[in-house]
Amino acid sequence: MSLEVIMKAFGLKRLLLVAILAALGHVGSARAWSPGLTPPIPGPSQTDGFLEQVNQMGGPALALALQGDVAFVGAGPRLTALSIANPAHPVPLGRTEALPGVVQDVTLAGRLAFVAAGKGGLRIVDISDPTRPTEIGHCDTPGEALSVALAGDYVLVADGGEDLRIIDVRNPKHPTEVGAVTDLAWTFDVVVRGRYAYVGAGSLLYVVD
Repeated sequence: MSLEVIMKAFGLKRLLLVAILAALGHVGSARAWSPGLTPPIPGPSQTDGFLEQVNQMGGPALALALQGDVAFVGAGPRLTALSIANPAHPVPLGRTEALPGVVQDVTLAGRLAFVAAGKGGLRIVDISDPTRPTEIGHCDTPGEALSVALAGDYVLVADGGEDLRIIDVRNPKHPTEVGAVTDLAWTFDVVVRGRYAYVGAGSLLYVVD
């Protein structure tokens, strides 16, 4: 693939993301965050028993996945669904409750969205009704979930300083960690193609069978 084709593809994705952010009303929040860094969740949080978070809105948009005419965007600690039937005017449909970490990545499979939520680990969201995306299960990972990839009945999670975690999602309401690939550098990305997982860790690419 030529550099020109790659740049054009990146430009189209960036334009779509800007349009989506405009629909959300948070274009000013689309700052560039470095991989592996979890930005703070906006809004009040519980502190020494005096403050209690009652709501949250906005945040950096770090994740995007498409399913038909619906885009699923990570907006801070929420997964937000938008209609892109008219790409020039994305329309918000619904969003999850605030997750316990900023959405870093999302991959879709049928009615489910698998979300890497930073320090909130892996979150599984039912997206069968885009107006009411609802979390139905989660698996806390020991590190910081930065990227997710689906491999059959398993989800691979790039977990920052805790390497690559392998999670059984056959029961999406009760996902269970069943293994890990360890002794990697800071693990920030994972892509599955066929029988292999390609893992970005530190300055290296690992290929896992």
